[in-house]
Amino acid sequence: ASTAILCVTFRPCPTVAVPALSRSHIRVVRGRSACRPPSQHSSPPFMANLPLTLPELSPPLPPSWYEAPFVIRSEPASLPGASLDALEHLSSSWRAHAEFYPRGARSAAASALRLAPRRSLRRLRQGDASGAYALLPVPPRRWPQLLAAAGVEEPPFVAEARRRPEEECASAVGHANVSARFERELRWRLLIVGGGPGAGMHLHADHPPASAWHVQLRGRKAWTLCPPNQTRGGGCLEATLGPRDQLFFPRGWRHATATLDAGSASASRLLVTPLDAPLFGAAVQDHCTRGLALSRGSYEVLCAALAPCLRRLMAGQWTQDGLDSQRADSARILA
Repeated sequence: ASTAILCVTFRPCPTVAVPALSRSHIRVVRGRSACRPPSQHSSPPFMANLPLTLPELSPPLPPSWYEAPFVIRSEPASLPGASLDALEHLSSSWRAHAEFYPRGARSAAASALRLAPRRSLRRLRQGDASGAYALLPVPPRRWPQLLAAAGVEEPPFVAEARRRPEEECASAVGHANVSARFERELRWRLLIVGGGPGAGMHLHADHPPASAWHVQLRGRKAWTLCPPNQTRGGGCLEATLGPRDQLFFPRGWRHATATLDAGSASASRLLVTPLDAPLFGAAVQDHCTRGLALSRGSYEVLCAALAPCLRRLMAGQWTQDGLDSQRADSARILA
């Protein structure tokens, strides 16, 4: 079915075929946006006439939810987020080092310090750290606690991993007891905290190539998202997230952020959707190849466990039958 998306001027944009995004899934987005012309770069055809402000969807999501970025607003919007004290307490048991940017990460040339998670959060609260920014890897078992601290739960499209190709690899590393190592290597789940207004990240695309889900835990953060192969300018989308607001964007979308409040915090995690599987599999295989070439013996168990699932992802064979076969392969390899 076709649908029209309304711009801020409340004039209908040219009708665009959106098989999965029906009118019940799309809200009018108010802001300083206007209809934009189709991008000269390749992007999903149904993105051609979206407004410059990110579209807001409401559950239940359409079957092809993973093809374009969207925002889900919290209900009610006035609820407070997690406290910095709670986040600092949670991080005290995390072992992986945080990436701490003393002067922020708004430039691609910014350099990071490796600090213990709790220490990085303490430094963010110092008076001279207003522009600082920290990325803290979250252990898989601590992820539910982090979300609960802000009164957040993963929505079904995130929580139901068995419906996505990533379950192939999650099962493999689980059998090998290297789930935490796998997620730490790929920065799978992160707690992201800014010291003061204006802290954030420069325009970049995530690696390995996968989609991403973000939820704001406290404060506000401004986002700019640009389609693949496109920089800032016409065609980029904008959104501001408040506590418990959620954002999804597909693989390859470049994004930049800026915090609007002191102590703004968000949580993010990667998602491997059907569109991501081949490129994600190839990227992780390359990561393993480079690690083994450097004689890093710690990669042997991890990469051996991943090998069967990566082959299937690259071949597009990630069905339930493939998952069952992968589990059997992993069990034989690790026996």
